[in-house]
Amino acid sequence: GTWLLEEVFKNNFIDLTVDSLNLSSVYKNTQVLHGVNDVERNKLLEELEEKIKNPNRYSEYDFQKVEDALEAALLARKLEKPREEVEGKLDRVVRFCKKLNFSRLWIRIHYQKAWTYLYYYDDYSSFLEEYKQTKQYISPSSTADELELFVNLFNSLRGVCSFNCNLEDFNINLENEKKEIYSLLEEVSKDETRPYTSLRAEIDLYFQQLMDTTAKRENPGPIILKLYSSLEKTNGMIEFPFESYHQMFEEM
Repeated sequence: GTWLLEEVFKNNFIDLTVDSLNLSSVYKNTQVLHGVNDVERNKLLEELEEKIKNPNRYSEYDFQKVEDALEAALLARKLEKPREEVEGKLDRVVRFCKKLNFSRLWIRIHYQKAWTYLYYYDDYSSFLEEYKQTKQYISPSSTADELELFVNLFNSLRGVCSFNCNLEDFNINLENEKKEIYSLLEEVSKDETRPYTSLRAEIDLYFQQLMDTTAKRENPGPIILKLYSSLEKTNGMIEFPFESYHQMFEEM
């Protein structure tokens, strides 16, 4: 079934399938007006699919094959392809990654699946399942980028999900999740062997605490001063993502 769906969408056989199975014409492709970016994305998506279909391009255990498949799935998502097509491409990434079974790849894959389910389809149950899957690969030894992905999902958990669904129905206790991620960030922030990662963890922890003070209508002054002090330490760190933090602070 998965293979059939993949072949139908990959080769744009949607109209042919509808006619062959005598389905309603409502399922047929509708004309979509594409902007300049969409034209480029479609072209790139087609090129990636050609690469992936080529049996001689990759080795059996090839990281690039997983990367190309993941990029193809994200392009399909940006192009607002049918949900079945996007999910089919994401499932394909999972199949490819199973051969490698590399934790850093799994984190990115589960993160993108979680993001897709929540912000593209409002599918809270699937998001929460992918959140749990991502969490399994996060530890005090995770990189700064991996921790950032997990913090992003936690922010979605405490924000979007807590207001739109009952987390207890999915065996998730927000306060317990908060304690765990705070403990994790605190432990990483004390790791002097990784100054960049520890500083990112420290700032993320203070930002979480700032959100807590705002929610409780407490005085945010002491936390803001700690954040100010931590941000001063980033002077000279060209890899530090200033833009993303700037946006978060403005929103707060």
